[in-house]
Amino acid sequence: MKGNWLGVLFFGIFAAAGIGIFLIQGVSMISQSMAAKSWVETPAVLSSHSLAQQRGEDSTTYQARAEYSYLFNGQTYHSDRVHWSTGYDNIGSYQQDMAERLAQISNQGGSFTVWVNPDQPSEAVIDRALRWSMLMFASAFLVMFGGVGVGGLVYTLMNWRSREPIQGASIEQPWQQYKEWNQPSRISNSKLGARAMLAFAVMWNAISSFALVMSIKAISDGDYLALIFLAFPAVGVLLVYLWYRMHRSYQRTGPMPLTMDPFPGSIGGQTGGHIVLSNSSMGRPQQSAVILQCVRRYRSGKHTQQTMIWQRRMIPAWQSTGSGLQASFCFDLDDEADLPISEAPGKIPGIAWRLQFEATLADGQEISREYVDLPVFRTGEKSSIRDPEAHQATSTASLVALDQRIKTVLDLVPVNGGHQLSYPAYTHWAGLVMGAIGLVFVVIGLLIPELVFNIVFPLIGGIVGLAGLAWFGSGLIVRIGPEGITSNRTLFGISLKPKFVPSYSFEELVERKSHSSTSGNKTTQYYTLVAHGRQGERADVARDLKSIEEVEAARKRLLEFMKF
Repeated sequence: MKGNWLGVLFFGIFAAAGIGIFLIQGVSMISQSMAAKSWVETPAVLSSHSLAQQRGEDSTTYQARAEYSYLFNGQTYHSDRVHWSTGYDNIGSYQQDMAERLAQISNQGGSFTVWVNPDQPSEAVIDRALRWSMLMFASAFLVMFGGVGVGGLVYTLMNWRSREPIQGASIEQPWQQYKEWNQPSRISNSKLGARAMLAFAVMWNAISSFALVMSIKAISDGDYLALIFLAFPAVGVLLVYLWYRMHRSYQRTGPMPLTMDPFPGSIGGQTGGHIVLSNSSMGRPQQSAVILQCVRRYRSGKHTQQTMIWQRRMIPAWQSTGSGLQASFCFDLDDEADLPISEAPGKIPGIAWRLQFEATLADGQEISREYVDLPVFRTGEKSSIRDPEAHQATSTASLVALDQRIKTVLDLVPVNGGHQLSYPAYTHWAGLVMGAIGLVFVVIGLLIPELVFNIVFPLIGGIVGLAGLAWFGSGLIVRIGPEGITSNRTLFGISLKPKFVPSYSFEELVERKSHSSTSGNKTTQYYTLVAHGRQGERADVARDLKSIEEVEAARKRLLEFMKF
């Protein structure tokens, strides 16, 4: 329970900081600027001006100051307001530019114009425009701190449960020390995920609705730079759509409970179970798979990261039951005695076992479920579904499906006395998305009239964009022939320096973790097979392999063509 309160306190501070700064700096500045659209431009005389400075340990902040007087409706007024944003800052060069402008006005006699509130003539301001750099700064706090804070609060409050060990539980059976491990049934994260997404979408849209209203007003007044802030409600629409998809998927399949068999999962034995789809009218899925994973979770700064320790994939066996459709599976861990056991649920850093279920339903809809923090210990227990006919059939189906996928991924074509394997460019769409995000940063940086944004935003956007485009445009052509292995990378069709492993030097094919993708609790680890030579030569031979099973199948197939 202590961890839950700490989570509420931690994320609450983040949420309060992000939303508070946006309300104080962003919303007040927007509302004042919009209200001043009806203010009257009035001649004024500058009395004094200065550029105040505050020096800190790491930086210096500035504030442009001015005193001026103006005549309105026959009465003289005095004011010292320069802009809506008050206080010191070093966001861009606004304060220095304003101080320089005031100095020029003073040198030219001190006459200039200010904006006066006709309903309250004592209120006046020199610059009534929005400071986009300041607004971007406040919005960044809203997105980063507010987003992290609100999201963390939603997750903590909706996942409120004690993970403290049960007093008096058996030490010989450590899985009995935690309440959520007291029974073999587990519920997928689909319902919790849908609720969390709904709560986050509602919160995000409530906050961004103000940005939508203000942007529309600013755009109608000809301030087209406000189009940038329409991104906030656009993200809100996307969040609602994602919630709808998650909610609809849950309604169709039900909670999809997992019953572990044996319980707990067994290192040195088997780890298996049954997953039930409550809607039997859907028909048997077109495709399905279960992936068992062991991961190591750790903190990296403010984020939780994870690395893959072990992963296996198989096709489950399906059968009809009185309550719907049941998928059964069993992973053999007889030869995996060195794998680590589960640590306390939710422990960071710690070891966690989890199961992913993927299926394409009869109507073509794709579903994905995750069962996290499974109890897996070194018990040596066997599963009751160890060798049923259905399991034998689905094991054969897994091998057939894996063989078909490997033949598709490793499409070796005979050419010039050898075989060629091609990985065409323009297949990693995530790289294109990175390129688009980078381009947005570049454009925003060039549009905002602040020197720091003109430099920082295009620099960051350029790096991200170029890296994404390089990934998107990367290709690989591999030739396997009597002379050896030639691996030639391409970038947008341009050949880079090839790598060569001679046949007389070839030693082995070694898998290398290339990258991983994470969506919620779902992590997919990708591997690359690299040819090693005895003299230190290295050449990539196969890439984008999604599991150890695929790695082993790909290695076996490639070695059939490497009879050096």
